[in-house]
Amino acid sequence: MNSLETKIDEISFIFEGISRKKLELFFQLSDSILKAKTVCLYKVTDEAFGVIRSKSFESCYQKILNFFCTGLTDLYLYSIFSLVVYLFGNPNEVHLSIDRTTWKVGSRYINLLVIGLVYENICIPLIWQDIGKTNKKGNSNATQRFLLIDELLRRWKKTNVALPLFEISGDREFIGDKWLVGLEERGIKFVIRLKESQKFHVWHKRTMSAKKVSLKSLAKRIQGKQKAFTEIVTESGYIVKLVIIPNTERNASKQPFLLLVTNIDAELIEKIQQKFGFRWSIECCFKHLKSNGLDLEKINLEADHKIHLMVAILIFLYALCIHKGIKRRNNRSKKYKNATVSPARSIFRQGLSELKRAIKNYYDLVITTWNILKEISQITSNKFIFKI
Repeated sequence: MNSLETKIDEISFIFEGISRKKLELFFQLSDSILKAKTVCLYKVTDEAFGVIRSKSFESCYQKILNFFCTGLTDLYLYSIFSLVVYLFGNPNEVHLSIDRTTWKVGSRYINLLVIGLVYENICIPLIWQDIGKTNKKGNSNATQRFLLIDELLRRWKKTNVALPLFEISGDREFIGDKWLVGLEERGIKFVIRLKESQKFHVWHKRTMSAKKVSLKSLAKRIQGKQKAFTEIVTESGYIVKLVIIPNTERNASKQPFLLLVTNIDAELIEKIQQKFGFRWSIECCFKHLKSNGLDLEKINLEADHKIHLMVAILIFLYALCIHKGIKRRNNRSKKYKNATVSPARSIFRQGLSELKRAIKNYYDLVITTWNILKEISQITSNKFIFKI
């Protein structure tokens, strides 16, 4: 057995249930996508031809298509999930961000509902589902979100990493009595933005108001009393905190404050503001996966399991880029007109450049992955025992 086969066998600990041959093809395909900078399979095949054993371009393309026809999609999804947990998880507290990203493939809309893990204000997707269009806007509903949340918890338990305290942030789509109550029942803390048009009963002096109050008028009342929060009541009688924070977005001149609902101690205003700020990291992640790095929108696969498998490959590469970028980052920054400060070059872009310099062929990708796993683990009897 050569050195490469040995490393693939050791890496297979995290890719449990996937044969060495399939895993080698996974790395060959991942390397080709990285070089092609797109998921368009014709362009990927240009890079893969000569790497994946095949007699012609057409047979190489067919081998790549066959990879996506596998019945092992769930194993790959769980493996990438585990990798993200081992690289970026925290045994004590983990912040999650939830959002959707949509694009069109031919006549079909892909509408991915995604939950990502936030690490140093960078979001790495953990789990996703194409929910299609449930209404004109394609918004998600509580049932779809809980299917994803419960699957996330199930997969996390399978990693043998202790369940941390989970917190989740989301924008105005991710609201509703059933959703908030369900998060509370699952022991998950939340910070969710509300729509100003919504109305709630107010909990004041141990009694609930007879009529619902609009958030806009309620916000004015809170500010008039120089308070930052109050308690409101959802349809089922669940009491949560309404918190007002300054708006640091570009539309701050039109809307100087944001209204958030949370089950976190409302006295910790700065902490709540920081946790809601984590939400924006998932938007940056979508940008990197799509237009600013890995070209996800050029996907030319249509079956759900094929799309999920391609997304898993991109998350694998994205996770490696983030790991590399964090290690090699520079602290140069630029200031925007709204006074926010951001890195001059994103951690992802730094990591992508570093990864592409380090990898000349798929052998290098295997070795890079092996080295990264070795950093966060110890090898005992040819198996990785993770230190998390």
